[in-house]
Amino acid sequence: MGNLINAVDHYEAMVSHGIETNCHIVSYLLQCFRKLGMTSEAIAYFLKFKDSGLHLDKVIYNIAMDTYCKNGNMNEAVKLLNEMKYGGLTPDKIHYTCLISGYCLKGEMQNAQQGESIG
Repeated sequence: MGNLINAVDHYEAMVSHGIETNCHIVSYLLQCFRKLGMTSEAIAYFLKFKDSGLHLDKVIYNIAMDTYCKNGNMNEAVKLLNEMKYGGLTPDKIHYTCLISGYCLKGEMQNAQQGESIG
């Protein structure tokens, strides 16, 4: 947990000094939050990054989608899938597998069987 706090502190210091962040840093922070079971913090930081205007890549969207799916929040996961599409990113099998897995975890087999027609 201490390393994550240090990482967040360094990230916040970078931002406060006007140092530009990138997708690698964002991805690392989100994965750290998730590994520690801090899913609400992971989503909060994802939204913070998104609102900052940082161009988010497929990896970051996948981390956020998977976090929503594992928390059973399929509506938000599907919203992110659609956001990717409208933003010019093409979802791949990893994104769809994430959604299918999320629906299976919720016992929503009919939705899971839709595959790539989800969203």
